[in-house]
Amino acid sequence: MLTDLLRNASKANSQQLPISEQVLVAALRLVDDKTVITKLAQDLAVSSVKAECDLARLPKAAIVLAAENKMNSFLQLANRNQFP
Repeated sequence: MLTDLLRNASKANSQQLPISEQVLVAALRLVDDKTVITKLAQDLAVSSVKAECDLARLPKAAIVLAAENKMNSFLQLANRNQFP
């Protein structure tokens, strides 16, 4: 489920970045997408608050993963947009 959401969002927001970084950019933005939150809540049979809280962990995870893999252009983007 989450994989599909990330893949679809990364295709929609292609910014001439490597695919791995496109997926991480999508992870930064999914938390703000009310349609994604609603769909995730319905698919997982949880409240929208729970789905939103779970998605809110994605940006930090994406930044940690990018730092571990030295994805500097992604880290600059994340810092420029002041993601946690």
